[in-house]
Amino acid sequence: VASILPAYTYYEILGVSRTASHAEIKSAFRRLVKKYHPDLTPGVEGTKFREIVEAFRAISDPRRRREYDRRVQKAAEDSRWRP
Repeated sequence: VASILPAYTYYEILGVSRTASHAEIKSAFRRLVKKYHPDLTPGVEGTKFREIVEAFRAISDPRRRREYDRRVQKAAEDSRWRP
C-alpha cells in the first residue's frame, strides 16, 4: 500500500523552507499564532490555528523533525510513478 502525500507539508503550513533554522520556525509560528489564534482574531476558525500548532510541534523538535522528514520522503518515493 503506497503512502499518500499530505496536501501541504508542515513547512508549507508555517511558510518556511525545509532547511529553516529553529529560530526561523519559531518566528513563523509566533507570527501565524498572532494572525490565526481564535481568541486574538475574532471570526477566525480554530482549524487553521490547530494546523499551525501541529506543524510547529512536529518540526520544532529535532527528533520529531527528522522522523517527519523521513515519513514525507518515504511518501514521496512511494508515490512516484514507476513504469
